Amino acid sequence: MKNLPAPTARLRLGRAFLSVSIGLALSGGAVSFASAAAPAEMRIKRCTKKTASGLGYHIVKPGRGLSPTDKDSVVVNYVGFFPTTRLTFDSGKKISFGVTDVVPGFSEGLKLMKPGARYSLCLPAALAYGAQGAGDVIPPNTDIAFDVTLVEIKRQ
Repeated sequence: MKNLPAPTARLRLGRAFLSVSIGLALSGGAVSFASAAAPAEMRIKRCTKKTASGLGYHIVKPGRGLSPTDKDSVVVNYVGFFPTTRLTFDSGKKISFGVTDVVPGFSEGLKLMKPGARYSLCLPAALAYGAQGAGDVIPPNTDIAFDVTLVEIKRQ
């Protein structure tokens, strides 16, 4: 198996773009996508709670203070991965964006959190990228998961 340099793709989480590195491997003439598995501390806990919309979540660490609103911007650390395989498709540290500038499930999850909180979010495809998927990174109709820490809220 020959490893190729990891290209960077731009992943659209709603209206915000985030860079994604994807490792490619050639095996027997077939191209397959490979990505590092989410580190053990980032692997999703069972989403023990569910909202009316179907967003699953688990509070890993509660935060303190007020939750963000649609008008706010946030700073987060996150790891995005496929819950069935645990393969990471995206991650970022101290990434800033508007609460509504991401896919609906991520936005809904942020509004449940308080500064300092760490949540596992389980997004069904309908609250993520739906039938269109996200380019070559996330296939259509795919459930995704995030481990998110809300670092800061920037009130508007």
